[in-house]
Amino acid sequence: TFMQLFTIVPVTWLLIKSWHHINMRLTERPRFWAEILVFTALTFIPVILIPGMVSGKPLMPDMLLFPGKRPIGSCNLDKVSAFLNDPTGYGQRPHLIMNVMNDGPALLFRTPHMVLSAPYNVVGNRDSFDFFNARIDTQARNILQRRHVDLVLLCRQISAFYTGINETTRFQAALSIGDDGQLRMQSSKNHPTLIEQLLHGKTPSWLKPIVVPFDKDYLLYEVNIPKG
Repeated sequence: TFMQLFTIVPVTWLLIKSWHHINMRLTERPRFWAEILVFTALTFIPVILIPGMVSGKPLMPDMLLFPGKRPIGSCNLDKVSAFLNDPTGYGQRPHLIMNVMNDGPALLFRTPHMVLSAPYNVVGNRDSFDFFNARIDTQARNILQRRHVDLVLLCRQISAFYTGINETTRFQAALSIGDDGQLRMQSSKNHPTLIEQLLHGKTPSWLKPIVVPFDKDYLLYEVNIPKG
């Protein structure tokens, strides 16, 4: 983040001064461990660990690689991933999740489940788009049945990509007020996509809404289609 960039000069100065004093007073192995300690205290803790914890991220490897605060409007996977990991619930066995592409890597990393869509799965991404973009129930249902999907997971901050709204069509989009009081664009007032229907609380009979305790970011559904 920009704030972390401002620490580069003072941290570098402190490192140089600290290593100078260490080299003057210690030798060999004690000097080595002192340098490691100083480096950790002046770089890892204030530049990576503390900003990550302040931003509300859990102490996990992805926090160390991406310590900045998540963008406004994005969804936090912490609660839903913990819910999916519950050994007394969905964590008992791996499930196949119908998801949007951006959530794929994090779900694979944080849970034991499989995902249909990720930045490297072209076929799965096509089915994910066709599912969420479907305007006919049978089309979306057939994808779930063909793929043997168990769960559907959806961030409330949906991407316009899955609604079919783009730079050309956005000026023809309908406007509606969501349950949260926010003004939203809708691809069609009379024939919205499935992802828009789910966001507005219109759930088809073959999806069972699952409540994730204390989670306001995600919508989770269990697929209720007979295995065939």
